[in-house]
Amino acid sequence: MKLLYLNFYLLLNLLFACQSNVSVVVTQENDTTILLKTVINEGISNRYMPSASPLTYKYKFGDSILLTSNALPLDILPSSVGHQKFKILLQSEICALLKKDSNLTQVPNYLLLNRFEKSDTGYYVQLQSLSCRYYGGGGSLGLYLKKERDSFVVINRSSSSIN
Repeated sequence: MKLLYLNFYLLLNLLFACQSNVSVVVTQENDTTILLKTVINEGISNRYMPSASPLTYKYKFGDSILLTSNALPLDILPSSVGHQKFKILLQSEICALLKKDSNLTQVPNYLLLNRFEKSDTGYYVQLQSLSCRYYGGGGSLGLYLKKERDSFVVINRSSSSIN
């Protein structure tokens, strides 16, 4: 009788112990996503982007930086890079939102992906930190990147203020 219980227990154990309801999702990033994250990380840095600090002024969406693009479809822009979140909107929607909801003394800038060009030797990407104020202003950062293994390396940077 004990042998019967033991066999029954082993059979149940074999049938149900190997089943797992935990699903593991592994998303592999393509080159464009990796490149965009590298470029945006450089673009939100005070070290490289003139007028980067106004990108983080508080507004309706709190801790998110406003992000848009003239060069690529909005649906491929990353919603976060590291711990930084992005609110992706059309440029016209961003300015309408900021003019309506912001403190006029500290209107945040938004990040614009203005150029995205691929060549035989690498990529050129231009980001701009722009203001929706009437007199405008901001900064521009141009990056030349080259792919090395599974990442992108910045080869050259050029930046300027926009007045």
